[in-house]
Amino acid sequence: MTSKFDDMDWHLGGDDFPDDLPEEAAATHIGMYFTWLVERGLVGEDLVREHGAALDQVRSGQLRGSGFIVDQCDGQLLAQDLTEVGAAFTEHVYDSYLEEYGNWGDPDVNIYALPDNDETYSEVQDLLDSRFAEWDPS
Repeated sequence: MTSKFDDMDWHLGGDDFPDDLPEEAAATHIGMYFTWLVERGLVGEDLVREHGAALDQVRSGQLRGSGFIVDQCDGQLLAQDLTEVGAAFTEHVYDSYLEEYGNWGDPDVNIYALPDNDETYSEVQDLLDSRFAEWDPS
């Protein structure tokens, strides 16, 4: 299994990341995915034990998932931070999630410029709920 699913540094160093965006924009798509994991109870016990209050803020919408990923996870989405089911699902779906995330909205808008807001998250939530319902972990 993959140990690191994503890292904002991979995106910051890429040719597609616009110079005029803040570095945090490289974590928006990771944070959206992470928020979904938090809301579905798919984050690991160690992360809950270490950062329970901040995870509660993510769950309540007081803290964006991207903020948590940047501040608490060094910009990374790691298998060790997820439950066994969360890691297995992420292993199965994350690459296709990135492809679909990159195809939303205006094709002339860079994916890193997609807003870190409830509207974008609603699309992520619908997509991941659908993929999770279709997923067969066996």
